[in-house]
Amino acid sequence: MQEKITADNLQELLAVLPSSWQERYKKLDINSDDVIEFVVDLGRKPLVRLRENNIVISSELVTYDDLDYITDRVGDFGEDNRAGIDATLHRISVMRNRRGRVVGLTARVGRAIYGYAEIIRDIIKSGRSILLLGKPGVGKTTILREIARVLSDEFFKRVVIVDTSNEIAGDGDIPHAGVGSARRLQVASTHLQHNVMIEAVENHTPEVVIIDEIGTEAEAYAARTIAERGVMLVATAHGIKLENLMRNPTLSDLVGGIESVTLSDEVAFKRGGGQKAILERKAPPTFDVVIELRDRNNLVIHKNVANAVDAMLRGSEYSPLLRTREASDEPSEVAEVISQRPTEIVQRSAEMAGVEVEPPRPLRGLQGSLEERFAHLRRDHYKDEDGEITLAEFEPETRFQANKKVAIFPASISTSRLDKLIKLLCLPARIVDSWQEAEICLALKGADKKDVSLFTTIYRNNLPVYFIKENNWLKMKNFLEDYFSSSVLTENELARIEVEEAIKLFKSSGKPCNLLPQNKALRRMQVAMITDAGLRSICLGSEKDCYVRIYGNSPRERIV
Repeated sequence: MQEKITADNLQELLAVLPSSWQERYKKLDINSDDVIEFVVDLGRKPLVRLRENNIVISSELVTYDDLDYITDRVGDFGEDNRAGIDATLHRISVMRNRRGRVVGLTARVGRAIYGYAEIIRDIIKSGRSILLLGKPGVGKTTILREIARVLSDEFFKRVVIVDTSNEIAGDGDIPHAGVGSARRLQVASTHLQHNVMIEAVENHTPEVVIIDEIGTEAEAYAARTIAERGVMLVATAHGIKLENLMRNPTLSDLVGGIESVTLSDEVAFKRGGGQKAILERKAPPTFDVVIELRDRNNLVIHKNVANAVDAMLRGSEYSPLLRTREASDEPSEVAEVISQRPTEIVQRSAEMAGVEVEPPRPLRGLQGSLEERFAHLRRDHYKDEDGEITLAEFEPETRFQANKKVAIFPASISTSRLDKLIKLLCLPARIVDSWQEAEICLALKGADKKDVSLFTTIYRNNLPVYFIKENNWLKMKNFLEDYFSSSVLTENELARIEVEEAIKLFKSSGKPCNLLPQNKALRRMQVAMITDAGLRSICLGSEKDCYVRIYGNSPRERIV
C-alpha cells in the first residue's frame, strides 16, 4: 500500500491563528505535507517550520494578545502544558514565565497516514511486543497510530491505547478515525500513566496495549507487568538507538537490564582472558523487537532484543536489519552489518554497576583464507536471527575490503612484532607512524593515561582505539585474528610458520633473523627445525621474553 495522507486537518489548526497570519500563510502557497509545526514566541516573528527550512508568516512581532487569541481557541492545557483541538491530532504546547503567563507556544501538526506501517507489517502481524525509538519529530507517534489501526481493523485485535496527552487518538472524547476501531483510555495526569497502563489490562481485556513515551521507572515496571500477562505491547521510549536504552538506568529494564556478575576462576579461565567481573543481561527483555527510526524513511530493526543485547555485552558481531521506504509498494531491506565493539556501552554500564570491566575484544567473524573471509560480502542473501533468508545488497565496510590495507597506528606497542605478525598472518594491514594517517589505533592498556594529550586528540577525531593488556606477540596475535576475522592459528602453528619463513629469509639474505618470543617447549621445536635446515641458532633474552636468533651455519645449539 502506498503512503497516503488521509487526515492532517490543517485548516482546523490554521483557524486558531490570527487572521492576518492565515492570509499570509495562504499567499505563501506552502505544500501542507511539508509543514511540521508553527512556532510562536513573544517578541519574535511567528514561524512555520517546514521539513527543509523555516518561513516567517508575519512581519509583526508576537504580542501577549496574539498568544491569548490562540490559547483561547484550543482545548484546556494539562499539567504537561499541552492542549489539542477537538477531533484533530494537532498538539499545542505552551511555554510559561515564572508567573505562569504564556510567553510562547508550539503548534505541532498531527497526521494520520494510511500505509505508514507497511514497512513493518510482518513484525506487527507476528504479535511480538515492539518498542519504537527515535528523536523528536521522526514520526514515532504517527507510526504508532497506524499500528493501532492495522491491529484493530485489519488483524481484528482488541486494542487499547493509553493516551496520556491525547496525542495518539486526538483531542476530545471521541478517538480520531486514524486509530481505527482501537479503544482509548485517557490519562488525567502524566504521573498516573503507569496506573492507567495496569488498569487497561485489568479492566478491558485487551490483546494489545499501545503506549506513547515510556519515560519513568514506574512505567517501565508497568510495561513488564503487562508483558508478563501475555499482552502484546507497542510503545515508544526516549532514545535513538538500542545502546541508549542499555546505558539508561531508568529504562534499561525494557531490554532486560544489565548487571555485574562475578565468575569463578575456572569459568573465567574457560571464557578466555581470566576476566572475572563481567556484565550480563539480568532478565528477559520486556519487548521482543526494538525498532530504531533513524529518519522517516529508514528503520533499523532488532528482531531479537535478547540476542542483540547479549551480543553487544560480549562484544560479538551482530547484524540488525535496515529497512528503507521506497516508491514501490514493498520496503527494501538490507543487512546493516554493525561490527560491534561496544566499548562505550560496556564501560558506561560497568560504571553504573560499580565494577571495572575490561573492554571486550574485537570481533570474530568467518574463518578461512582471505578469499573465503571476504567472499561473504559478495553474497546475494543472508540469514537473519530467525533463520529467514532475505535479500542483502550492501557495500562492505572499508576495513573488510580485500584490496585495501587497514592503517594501524601503534601506541606503546612493539612495532617490529606487530609488523611481523601482520606478514605472518597475511593480513590486509599496514603500520603508520602518525595517528593522522591511521584508520585504527592499537594501544597498550593504560597508554591513554600516560600520554593524555595524544589520546585526547585521537578521541576528539573519533579514531577507533583498541587496547591490549600486554605488549607481547600473543596478545597482538589475538587482536589481529579477531579484528580481521582471520583463521585462528595455534601458538605451535604460528611458531612453525615463523621458523620456515625465517629460514627462507636467512638463506636468501644471509642476515641474522630474530624470532618472536616463545616458551621453552616451542623454542626447542624451533631450534630443532633450524638445525635440521643446517643453520645455527642461539637463545637470547630473559625467560619471559626469551627468543631464538638464526645467525649462521653451525652444529645445533643447546637450549638453556
